[in-house]
Amino acid sequence: MGETKASEAHRSLDQNPLVLWGGRDEAPGALLKGTLVLCLADSLKVQSLRLRFTGEKRVSWRQASGTQKKDEVFLRNVWEFVHLGTKRSDTLSAGNYEFPFDYVIPGNYPESIEGLADWIVYRMKATIDRGLLAQNVLARKHLRIVRTLATTAEELFSDMAIENIWEGKVNYTLSTPSKGVVFGTAILANFKLASQLKGLTIGQVETRVCENQKTTFESKKGIKKPPVTRIVAEDQFEYPQDQATQCVDGQDSWIFSRSLSLPRSLKQCLQTVDALGIRVSHKLVFKVKLINPDGHVSALHATLPIHIFLSPTLPLNEDQNTIMPGPGIADPRAFAIGAPPIYGEHQLDRLFGELDTAGYMTPPGNASRNASGAGTPFNSRSRTGSINNLASLNAMTSDSAAATLQTRLHNLGDGSNRHADRQSSDETSPDQTPEDTQDLSSGPQHFEYSPEEMSRVPSYSTALRTLPPITSNAGLPNYELA
Repeated sequence: MGETKASEAHRSLDQNPLVLWGGRDEAPGALLKGTLVLCLADSLKVQSLRLRFTGEKRVSWRQASGTQKKDEVFLRNVWEFVHLGTKRSDTLSAGNYEFPFDYVIPGNYPESIEGLADWIVYRMKATIDRGLLAQNVLARKHLRIVRTLATTAEELFSDMAIENIWEGKVNYTLSTPSKGVVFGTAILANFKLASQLKGLTIGQVETRVCENQKTTFESKKGIKKPPVTRIVAEDQFEYPQDQATQCVDGQDSWIFSRSLSLPRSLKQCLQTVDALGIRVSHKLVFKVKLINPDGHVSALHATLPIHIFLSPTLPLNEDQNTIMPGPGIADPRAFAIGAPPIYGEHQLDRLFGELDTAGYMTPPGNASRNASGAGTPFNSRSRTGSINNLASLNAMTSDSAAATLQTRLHNLGDGSNRHADRQSSDETSPDQTPEDTQDLSSGPQHFEYSPEEMSRVPSYSTALRTLPPITSNAGLPNYELA
């Protein structure tokens, strides 16, 4: 037993959970890749070392005699790393051993379904067979396979809405921004009702997310499992009677939205799935009570289908709960791989006050007038050097920001005017060198430019004042002249 305790085997997976992008008819396969690591503190006799990967399904139902269940293994793959037979063994010396493995899971394989009495799970089991009268070394690992919507899926970008007319009462539009909803986030329900009856008011507004579970399986006795429906999220709202209506197209209208937070545990809510006879669907249910002028109450009912999916950016822990630091987010595109964060949900933005301005090209204070000269092209003809004090921006408040901005713009305008006058006087100066007035009629000219001058970029106003491109009818210069 001491030798067994000193031995350890575990698997290191490159990716867990494994993600299948898209539906079963369009998703590409996913590569399961990892390493079986064997750590031996002492030498160990081994007859075989194998790793088994299985996909298992269980269906259970209740009868008068009790709960019945049916298990099925729909996937099985075994890696034999060491196999010496039952009569032979080999001794592995103390140390660490690594055995890589890989397996391609087709895109049409079922995803993991956990949290129900009916489930689909994937398991890995490593076994070191040590022969007779010796205890085997076992190690197990749970692998979760997640099927998610692709970032270009139509469910993420097409809103779901129902628009109809209840004759003599209301015109209504009930909608949600997208059909696809990330598991563990929130659903936004939008209401727009226009009254056709004078004196009609709104009472209680209910919004629910209902989950329907249906399992079918083959049974010799013709056993059928009844479907199960449960409410996974609910919101009840009493519309305030003192709130004024909005006038839209000449009709009194009520326009508002409600948010429903989905559970973050697979035990309370599942993803939308249809695999190996286990089907889970979801719908968003609206119920609006209308109070008629005579006092009796009418009810408006409507439903919209939604698709709840697991996102790889919101992993699940061992307790089947979503790991999410903040509150639910209604926009599922916020969890798309590579997509920018939606407004209000940014996490990596930095305020200007948190930045270190010491390394910027234009330093704060009056020193910028001299320091920017090296980086400013054609310093004698460029615009006024920058004198912005970047450090002072940290101390600006909302009350003084506008006044400070106007003062700086005014100073910049004065500086530009003074520079334009100085530039104009330079251009009319009689002290021009022969290089300033070259004869352009003598054909192509050969100009010498230093790398330092070529690397300088003039300002826009300076570029407008430069000479136009040289045109000549003499043709292109030859190789020696160029």
